[in-house]
Amino acid sequence: MPIFNKTIILFLLLPIQVLLAQNTYSYYGKVQNKEGEPLAFVAILPNDDVTKGVLSDIEGRFNMTSKTPIQSLTFRCIGSETLRLEADFLKKNGINRPLSITLKNGDNLISEVTISAGENPANRIVRLVIAHRNKNNPEKLATFECKTYNKVAFELVPNDSAFSRFISKRDTSKQGNENIIENFEKSLAQSVDRQAFLMETVTERRFRLPNDNFERVILNRVSGFPNAGMVALANMIQPFSFYGDFLRVLDKNYVNPVSIGSPNLYFFNIEDTLYNGIDTVFILSFHPQKGKVFEGLTGVLHINSRQWAVQNVRAKPSNPSVSTIKIEQQYRFDTTATQWFPEQLNFELDFPKYPLPYLGARIVGRSYISQVVINPPLQQKDFNPEAPLIIEKNAFGQADSAWLPFRSVAPLSNRELRTYTWMDSMSRKKHFDFWAKGLNALTSGKLPIKESDISLDLKRLIKTNNYENFRLGLGLTNAPASAFSRPKFWESSIYVGYGLKDSAWKYGGNIKLRLSQGWQTALQLSYIHDIREPGALSELDPIGFVSRSIYAKRFDTNDELAAAFSSRIGRRIFVKLVGQQQFLKPNYAYSFEKNRREVATNFHFTEFSGYLKYVFNEQNPSFLGETLNEINKIPVFEVGYTRGFDGILRGGYAYNKWLFAAHQTMMIRRLGRINWRIEGGFVKGNVPLAKLFTLNQSSSGGLFFVYVPNTFQTFSDTTTWLSDKFLNVYIAQSFGNVLYRSKWSSPQLSIAQNMAIGQLSNPQAHREIVFSTPTKPLIESGLILDNLLKINYINFGNLGLGVAVFYRWGTNLSSVKRLNPRLSLRFSL
Repeated sequence: MPIFNKTIILFLLLPIQVLLAQNTYSYYGKVQNKEGEPLAFVAILPNDDVTKGVLSDIEGRFNMTSKTPIQSLTFRCIGSETLRLEADFLKKNGINRPLSITLKNGDNLISEVTISAGENPANRIVRLVIAHRNKNNPEKLATFECKTYNKVAFELVPNDSAFSRFISKRDTSKQGNENIIENFEKSLAQSVDRQAFLMETVTERRFRLPNDNFERVILNRVSGFPNAGMVALANMIQPFSFYGDFLRVLDKNYVNPVSIGSPNLYFFNIEDTLYNGIDTVFILSFHPQKGKVFEGLTGVLHINSRQWAVQNVRAKPSNPSVSTIKIEQQYRFDTTATQWFPEQLNFELDFPKYPLPYLGARIVGRSYISQVVINPPLQQKDFNPEAPLIIEKNAFGQADSAWLPFRSVAPLSNRELRTYTWMDSMSRKKHFDFWAKGLNALTSGKLPIKESDISLDLKRLIKTNNYENFRLGLGLTNAPASAFSRPKFWESSIYVGYGLKDSAWKYGGNIKLRLSQGWQTALQLSYIHDIREPGALSELDPIGFVSRSIYAKRFDTNDELAAAFSSRIGRRIFVKLVGQQQFLKPNYAYSFEKNRREVATNFHFTEFSGYLKYVFNEQNPSFLGETLNEINKIPVFEVGYTRGFDGILRGGYAYNKWLFAAHQTMMIRRLGRINWRIEGGFVKGNVPLAKLFTLNQSSSGGLFFVYVPNTFQTFSDTTTWLSDKFLNVYIAQSFGNVLYRSKWSSPQLSIAQNMAIGQLSNPQAHREIVFSTPTKPLIESGLILDNLLKINYINFGNLGLGVAVFYRWGTNLSSVKRLNPRLSLRFSL
């Protein structure tokens, strides 16, 4: 068709298009509360028609289009007063310009409703969500990839009424109080003009069932700190998916309102219903039922009848602490993959009285998920279990053009731009880069030496235990100085230390070659001249954050040369093979009768050992390299084997040594968190104390008057318990806060049960040392009350003080104190 004819047809159709456009009515804008904060998931109804209503998004934005005249717009939101805008107002204010809607806080807050007959209809909806949760849970997919754009802002929040009460009690004529007033006014002006701190991060995330995660930071910007190793992540405060049995928010696990059995714990109420084509959106409020004491949430769920999925959620703890946290999540349905997937995750963390009683702080986080790929062909090489989060070297200092594709969903506001300008200017004046290096050193434990590839190993600077008291030292390493850098192909380190109590030097070094990062395949050579606790289970992974060597009183001096090979076999098995020579010299009175003609006081060992660890659902390190409070649905299994050789490379003992352990941390509905650990082993062969097993018993005083889990509390360290066959069982059940809650006291009830039994085949061979063998079971039971007293820590969190009492059962140790009190410590936000 000639271009001229096309033009004529277009010209003839133009009046029709204009007429059609005139019959389309459109309004858009943003909904907020009286404090100016966006209101997510507000129902906007044209002409009170629920079949044509829309929801504001997680940022409070809405767009309403109708082919029929809109005589009114009604805004409904739980916790706010309903607002109705009539036609006259809409004609004057809503044509070709955005509407700015402010809803007042209302009385229609979530409340208990009595269901007089039959089942609560909201419970039926919740049960449908529970039945479909594996289908809708993105972390039940075989694999996925996505990109996340994250913003975290730190704000000061002045409280005028609190400041007025504070200043009314003081003499305003005094110079100091005048300065307080002036500083408060400055803080008030700054809080409006800019934020105190702003951080942006763009990541590429990969996931593979059951729990392989790898996240690569490709863009990063921190106001005032151009190269700081700080990142904002989508799941740093809240879970990436809302479908787990328990939702971990900050430092607590909350019972999920859409998990099995939740209708017996939570009250649900249908607050509103919207219809969108064949889909129905049910708006449900929820909160813990009266009389139910558990860690719960309160909030609003938007349930979409398409696959009975969570479309939106807004929640907060039902019993907030010093700080208050609110989370919001928004999901989008991928029609191609027929899968719901997170689209945006928000959180707000408020400290109303930090840093001052009248000047609070707030952390606001926004995460936008895009470029989602469902079930890509990911393999083991696409992950790095040793470094699940890395920051690319070129992530810093990128031009705005690199950020634009990600900022399009949430452009920087004028306030955010002023924050960057002001903080970057302050950084140049006040040399913030110095503090950034300090922060990097704190998170990585390494401080780079200027203009070199070498760093100081800060973990070597000071150590403490009962034997050395304090050890001062120095370590050097070429390992990456950032906690979020890719591990190097080869790394080496050396260290030296001096014990103040034993007046002895220690030193050592190693070289490590990484052959495959995805499979954690590595070779390592090492030599140390250090101390080693005899009888400890050093072949297995450390039990917890606190090592038993901290409170040990007996150590051997150890000269050791070792070569190790480690790797993964499949996705769930980690193995390590070690060949080593040891020369041990006891630093206590001890000798060993090797045979009738030879009594030894120093010991040479030539050994080959193997170690295997099976983890079905391995958790990535979560804080400074430590895995904290992680949940394992399947127990972790560990097995260690050591073969000692007599007559090879000066080795003086032939023996076989086996060790095993199984342990698990899991949440049980209505009961809380349970931790259990079973460990055991045996030695076949005549060997000295160093290669046998001793009891993991707490110190009789000093620092370890504090309760330490997985440790015997009533068996004093003045008695050595020695075995060549042993079995230990530790069980601790935390019921959570089941007694009462108050401002100053919220007891967390736990019970613990420990048991040990062992045998020793050749006790007469061990001379000069007094010891016992647990041929009859050593059994103790404990009652722990954490947070018996809550102390407000600078309005930032709570330091919980509690007590623990352990009782020893049995009659074979009548001389030992049966009842032993301990102190328990806990910090929570």
